[in-house]
Amino acid sequence: MRAWSCPLIDDTLGPVITVIEQVPSPTAAASPTPDISRMPSMDLIPGLDAQTAPLADLETAICGWAGRLAAATCGWLVLLSAFERRGGWSGIGLRSCAHWLSWRCGIGLRAAREHLATARALEQLPTVRAAFADGTISYSKVRAIT
Repeated sequence: MRAWSCPLIDDTLGPVITVIEQVPSPTAAASPTPDISRMPSMDLIPGLDAQTAPLADLETAICGWAGRLAAATCGWLVLLSAFERRGGWSGIGLRSCAHWLSWRCGIGLRAAREHLATARALEQLPTVRAAFADGTISYSKVRAIT
C-alpha cells in the first residue's frame, strides 16, 4: 500500500496549491498496477464503498457531489469577483487579477481569465447565480450562459 503525505499550506507568498508527494512503498516495484482493493477508503459518504455499492447508489453520490462542487464553485467565484473589484491582487507587481489567480491558485492563465469573466457576469445575473449556488446548474452551463 502506498503512503501519501502533503505538506501543510503556509501563509507565505507563493502558490496556495501544494504538490502531494507520493512516498513509494517497499512493494511498489513488485506491483506496477494499483490494487484498488488495498487503497484506503475515502469515506466521503459513510457506509458507501465505491467498489461494492450498487451502481444506483454510486450514481446518486456522484450527482450529489456534482451539485456540491457547483455550489462551492459559485461561492468561490463570488469571492473572486469581490477580490478583483476591491483590487486585492494589485500592488504586488502583477499585471492583472488573472495573473494573480494563476499564480496563487495554480490555474492556467486562460482558465483564470474565464473564471474572472464568469465571476463578473454572475454579479449581473442573480437568477443564474442562485441556481448555481443551489448546485442545480454546473459551472459549464454557467460559463455558456455568461
